[in-house]
Amino acid sequence: MKKVLIILFSCLLISACVFAAGYNNHRPEVVTTYHSDITGNSKPTDATKGYKCDLSTLQKDTIYYNNHHQFGDTIKVYTACIKEYPEKEYLYNNRGNIYKMLKQYDKALVDYEKAISINPKYLSPYSGKMSIYLMTTKFEDALAISDEILKLEPKLDNIYYQRGMIYSVKNDYDKALENYNLAIKYEPKRNPGAYHYRGNIYFQKGDYKAAIKDYKKSIDCYKNAVKNDVALIDYSAGDVYHDLGIAYIRVEDYEKAMACLIGATKYYEAAGNKKLLKETEELIVNVYDYYKSIQKK
Repeated sequence: MKKVLIILFSCLLISACVFAAGYNNHRPEVVTTYHSDITGNSKPTDATKGYKCDLSTLQKDTIYYNNHHQFGDTIKVYTACIKEYPEKEYLYNNRGNIYKMLKQYDKALVDYEKAISINPKYLSPYSGKMSIYLMTTKFEDALAISDEILKLEPKLDNIYYQRGMIYSVKNDYDKALENYNLAIKYEPKRNPGAYHYRGNIYFQKGDYKAAIKDYKKSIDCYKNAVKNDVALIDYSAGDVYHDLGIAYIRVEDYEKAMACLIGATKYYEAAGNKKLLKETEELIVNVYDYYKSIQKK
C-alpha cells in the first residue's frame, strides 16, 4: 500500500525537486561514481559483432554503449580501434577509464601506463592513475602524482577535484574544500562532481543551505553535460538527487526531499543498482510517514 502511495505522490512531488534543482525533462543517463556499485554487461554483446573502428563515430558509440550499461561493448570498440591505431594514446586512456569504472584496476593501470609511454605529457592517464590510487586508498601516491601534474599544468580542475576527494576521505575537510574551490574556479560549468562533493563537505559542517545550493549546481552541470553529449566518469546523478533529498530533510522541507529521493530511485533503477534503490525506497516511505504524522498535529 505504501509503495502505491509513493507512486501516486511521485507525479506531484517530482516537479518540486526538479524545479528546486533547475533541471527540467531529465532522463536517466550513465551512472558512475566512486561510491555506487556499477552494474551492467561487462561482456560484449552481438551489437558489436564484427565491429570495425571508425574514429569519427567513436565518441557517439562510447556514449551509447555506456548509457545502456553495455560496458563490454565499449571495451570491444576501443580494443578494435587500438589494434588499428596503436599509436593513439587517448584510446588506451579511454579504455582504461572503462576498466577503472568496472573496478578492473590492473587492466586500467596497464592502459594508463601505455598512454603515458606514448605521450608523457598527456595528462589524462595520470589523472586516471590518481583516481585508482584513491579508490585503493593509496592516498600519498595519488597526491604525489597530482603534485607532478600541477607543476606542468597548474589550472587543471580535475586534478584539484581528485585532490579534494583524497583530503575528504582523509577527513581533512579544510584542504578538501580548498581543492574543490579551485576545481570549480578553473571549471565552473563542466565538473558536476566538484559541486557534489563540495556540497557533501558543507553538509558535514552542518551548512545544509550551502549543500543544497551545490547539489543543485551539480545537477545543472550534469544537465549541461548531457545536452552536449559529454560522457561522465565517476559521477552518479542518483547519488546527487539522494544527497539533495537528505539535505532537504535536514531543513525540514519534506515535499522536496521526497521528490528528490524519488528522482534518485529512477537513476538507481536505470543503473541496475538494486541495493541503493531498495534503501532509497524504504527511506521515502519513512519520510512520507513522518510528513503525514506532523501534518495531523
